[in-house]
Amino acid sequence: VMQELLSLLEPRPPKRLLLNLADVEYLQSAVFGHLILLNQKAKAVGCELRLCELRPVVAQSFGTLKLDRILDVLQDEQSALEDWN
Repeated sequence: VMQELLSLLEPRPPKRLLLNLADVEYLQSAVFGHLILLNQKAKAVGCELRLCELRPVVAQSFGTLKLDRILDVLQDEQSALEDWN
């Protein structure tokens, strides 16, 4: 999955990339590192990455790891899209 996400940044990266995690029940620890890497690569090519619709357990993990300070996390997809407009 990570390779597929990274491939979205090549050859013509989008200006914005929104990942809706509503169907994600949990994340393995390696995935947190992948999301940080994806965010770094997105920024490097001028793409803004946002995450939304985190389930409570996933959101708690983000907070515990302080990833909500590194990654742009919004409550819902509509909020994420409206903020970009």
